[in-house]
Amino acid sequence: MKCIPFLLFSLSLMTGMGTTFSGAQNSFYLKPSLSFGHEQLQIQDDVYHIPGTSLKIEVLKFYIAHMTVSGECDDPSSKVDDYSLIDFFEDTAPVKIHNPCKISPSTNLSFQLGVDPVIQEAGVQSGVLDPMRGMYWTWNSGYIHFKLELKDTISSGPDREIVLHIGGYRGDQSTIQQVLCKNLSTDNNQLCFDIKPLIDYCQSQGIHKVMSPGQEAVQLSKIIAHSFFIRQQ
Repeated sequence: MKCIPFLLFSLSLMTGMGTTFSGAQNSFYLKPSLSFGHEQLQIQDDVYHIPGTSLKIEVLKFYIAHMTVSGECDDPSSKVDDYSLIDFFEDTAPVKIHNPCKISPSTNLSFQLGVDPVIQEAGVQSGVLDPMRGMYWTWNSGYIHFKLELKDTISSGPDREIVLHIGGYRGDQSTIQQVLCKNLSTDNNQLCFDIKPLIDYCQSQGIHKVMSPGQEAVQLSKIIAHSFFIRQQ
């Protein structure tokens, strides 16, 4: 199902060496890929240039967790509790998902954007949650769930940057979001992230920097969570 066809972040769903996953008890993978519309972006000089604009992305990464496939299965869902840090400026290992379902039009893919409170309250972690990954606030307890940094290469004013460090997990400042993608097909799926609504909202509201928890971060996290969808190639 295609929602808003502009700037897309694509995660190709694959099994093995290009096989489908139409049966039960299979595993498949999420492989990150960044695109603008139907044009795949390649990193150039350590940045991603957005075609047709003067914008360049310098940082884009976020945490996902609890990937679940549900549909017509003996088990209602299959959940993988490991966290994955999707970082477009490093080689990111594909995320492996166990699939107990027969893929049909009723099959859904869901996941969490962000890090659970129990993990945050346990303090500094290791692996993909290591603070050295640049996703932990040393001055404010907790993890950054989503980080985007981009610049306008033409503008020289103080507002030429958009820097979003979206986090917060307590009470009404929680930016942890649940993402649901419907209509998973038998093969050739992409999990896409459309970044255009986020950029449009920031530009329309004059938002250039969000670097702490708060209601502004909560609103942005909702826009991010609603920008994922399934697309068939």
